[in-house]
Amino acid sequence: MRKTSELVNRWLNDNDEDKIVIFSQFVSFIDLVKDNLHMQDIKCFTYTGGMSKADRDETIANFTNPKNPVRVILISTKAGGKSM
Repeated sequence: MRKTSELVNRWLNDNDEDKIVIFSQFVSFIDLVKDNLHMQDIKCFTYTGGMSKADRDETIANFTNPKNPVRVILISTKAGGKSM
């Protein structure tokens, strides 16, 4: 977990405009990464199957908005095709 956070932090610091997408098939891993990033004051979005379709659509719209300062999204690999 520490290594993941270090890599994200370094990438964000070295690449001012890049965004980072982290995929996991385990929502529990996404929760761990999110908590670890928040402890480092790195904001991120999450995108999981537990979200409504409207919430997932809003999350993607916010993440892809160039004016939004949040540059990391954590995505469950099983969330994309699920409609709620």
